[in-house]
Amino acid sequence: MVATIVEPRIGGRWYELGDDGSECDWGVVLAWDPPHHVAVSWHLDGDYRYDADARRSSRVDVRFQPQGDGTTLVELEHSGLDHHGPTWRRLRDDIASAGGWPGTLRRFADTAGS
Repeated sequence: MVATIVEPRIGGRWYELGDDGSECDWGVVLAWDPPHHVAVSWHLDGDYRYDADARRSSRVDVRFQPQGDGTTLVELEHSGLDHHGPTWRRLRDDIASAGGWPGTLRRFADTAGS
């Protein structure tokens, strides 16, 4: 993977771009309200297989709250993991690991300059 792309509009794609030019869909933009909130659906199960059925997707909400001291609090909530069926626990464990959301948020903070 060379990039993760979020198309900046409700209904936009959220996908991975491979170094060979390939694309792998991850989900769809559900809410787009910069600079306060973005939400996307997550369509990858615990085996990281894409499932286009919205009934078997979870939701990722990211909120940005200015703290008044020049910093911003970033809150990420990934809900509805049980919608992914029998692989949901594996998905939960993966996204909670250092290589999951904690690592992603750390890279975001490093890039943003905190």
